[in-house]
Amino acid sequence: EFNYLEERGFLKLKVHLGDWIDGSDPGLVDEQELINLRNCFSSKRIDYALIKGNHDENDKFDALHEMLPSFPEREFEDIMWTNMYRQHNIHYISRQHGVAYFDYGDLRIIMINTSDVPYILDDNGKKKYNTQHTLAIREDQVQEIIEILEKSVNKQIIFMGHAVPIDRKG
Repeated sequence: EFNYLEERGFLKLKVHLGDWIDGSDPGLVDEQELINLRNCFSSKRIDYALIKGNHDENDKFDALHEMLPSFPEREFEDIMWTNMYRQHNIHYISRQHGVAYFDYGDLRIIMINTSDVPYILDDNGKKKYNTQHTLAIREDQVQEIIEILEKSVNKQIIFMGHAVPIDRKG
């Protein structure tokens, strides 16, 4: 379904805003699902962006089963972003945080990662932060966003992410 408009030639950019998986299946199942979705969504004809959602670390499964992490560190990033960052028209500062942008004339579309939660394990081997419940944009990502904005004079800006980057609580 998400390739329908691309196949008809109506799009310049295709973006998925995250929650590729609901994160409730065993790690190997959801890893394969991410690979399948990436392969189906990626395009050689138009630009595309693969944004991370708060369910894409499989933390829902881990919490429901009181398990150790079913995804290793950077699993989503390695599966989804490696190919995305290889696109000809994509711009980025680094390939670390999910920050990237596309330019279409005076329009700059910036993708951000609102699930930029550190992968820290506690003494029991469980994640300290559950991405399902914790949204974050860490300092390194903010620095990249600032650098992109500094180079965005006379550009109209659209930010795209899975969640609102700043809420009433800050």
